[in-house]
Amino acid sequence: MLLTSLGISAGIDFVPARGNRNNPHIWNVIITEDGSYPFDSYWSDERWSSYAHYDNKSIDQDWGKYRMAKIYRHTYSTNREIEDWTSSVKKEEIPSLFLNSKIKDVSVEYFDTTNVTIQLPQTATGLPDYVYICVYGNRSWVPVQWGKVDKSNNQVCFEGMGRDIVYMVCKYKNGILETITDPFYLDYEGQTQPVKESGETDDLYVRAIGFFVEKQEKHTSFSPLKNATFVGVSEDNASSDTLHTVSLKSDIWTNQIECNNKGKYRYIDLYLPSDTVSLCEVAFYTTHNSSLVKVPDTELITKLTSIRPNEHPSMILDNLSATGFLGKISEKQPHHKIRFDLGKEYEISAIRYTPYTNSMMRNESSYKLFYWSNGWKEHDTHTGNNGVLIYDSVPMGTLYRIETEEIKAQRNMERIFLYKDGHIYWM
Repeated sequence: MLLTSLGISAGIDFVPARGNRNNPHIWNVIITEDGSYPFDSYWSDERWSSYAHYDNKSIDQDWGKYRMAKIYRHTYSTNREIEDWTSSVKKEEIPSLFLNSKIKDVSVEYFDTTNVTIQLPQTATGLPDYVYICVYGNRSWVPVQWGKVDKSNNQVCFEGMGRDIVYMVCKYKNGILETITDPFYLDYEGQTQPVKESGETDDLYVRAIGFFVEKQEKHTSFSPLKNATFVGVSEDNASSDTLHTVSLKSDIWTNQIECNNKGKYRYIDLYLPSDTVSLCEVAFYTTHNSSLVKVPDTELITKLTSIRPNEHPSMILDNLSATGFLGKISEKQPHHKIRFDLGKEYEISAIRYTPYTNSMMRNESSYKLFYWSNGWKEHDTHTGNNGVLIYDSVPMGTLYRIETEEIKAQRNMERIFLYKDGHIYWM
């Protein structure tokens, strides 16, 4: 209202459900011929420009990664496209979001979008004319876009969807969503990847029920890694190159960094800001036949002393993102450095690392693991141990989530995740 009274074009944009968090969000936007400038007027001065929240690429240094499926703008005029299709559908088959025709899809003003075409299963019966693409939040699926079913081939297209998000297609009636498809992942490149059981089982390791941590906790976790530098060193120690420097704009969970150096290295040195070592996982990759391949048999050859029981340095290289090590460098040295031995010289194409985070698995609380198989299936329940929980013989390749009832604050943090080769990918 203040901006409008000054003759400045302004509006209110909103996301009905975020792609990797449990709540909606609403904010202001200044509208110019050059584009839109979002801001949260009630926040601090660093929030005057909020594109780090909405571009579906950035990682905010305070609050981590945000992913948006759809962004709409409140309007005074009627959106004829919404009004036209909703007028042909029974009201009980329309989610509340689309009962309001005075909204406009402005997703393309914020991030790269993809038109997603989905082949609906031939076994799906009683399909309505319109179905909905949904994201997950607060233990349910939430519709964010509509699509008209092509009954000639059982296909539906959802226009302008945000990437790096897991989706589900559902039909709706009288407040109840019924899933039609398996979940699928729309990746960074805009390609859909099916998410369904592979037929194999494996143990699943977790130390959290969601990816979100408070601002101060993120800074505390990153403090032992702030400005830490990965340096590649030749076998004869005669040459070295800086491969990557850690910043607060890294993810609190898994980071995969591309390296463009063309040198070959026998050792990777990690220079730290202090003698504290705080990591869940580190892995180094080379390129073979145009594909990234993990360097095998990497060894940590610096002596470290553990701070916490049941943690040891080998957990940094055990290919499990849920296990971790918090400790000190045992050796006195002029620089706070730990060294990894690759066994022989490699050209390093990428580095993957996961900072150390405190376990969320609170002592005496129960944590129930679910996996998706034509609906959520309960696998097992474990009691928290303030460390890592291991669920045995879990069906692989699908979607997972963990529930807890005892701690309300943790219930609000629950998120879905993918699990591949020992690594958790929060969605």
